[in-house]
Amino acid sequence: MAKKQKEAVEREVLLTDATKVVISSFLNDDGEAFVNMRKFYKKKSEDKWMPDRQGIVFRAKKGKKVIKTLIECYQNVEEEAVPLPPKEDKPKGKKKKPKDDDE
Repeated sequence: MAKKQKEAVEREVLLTDATKVVISSFLNDDGEAFVNMRKFYKKKSEDKWMPDRQGIVFRAKKGKKVIKTLIECYQNVEEEAVPLPPKEDKPKGKKKKPKDDDE
């Protein structure tokens, strides 16, 4: 894929005061249109929105298929969702090595 040019922000969906999803579009150097859906976050200490690693980029001509699939998944999410396994409790801090009595 050729490099992208400047993106046009189409929509923003505020999830919380500190997270949002930005939907934008861009043309690459070959003139092919793409859609970029990306999660952004804002740190408490800063007022600047930063892109998260979570997101998806797809060709605009495949957009209808992607969006239709997202809607289908959303409509069935309550019935089809699988519970996540419980998180393992990890000890806080570094473990100290036991000292040998010989030292």
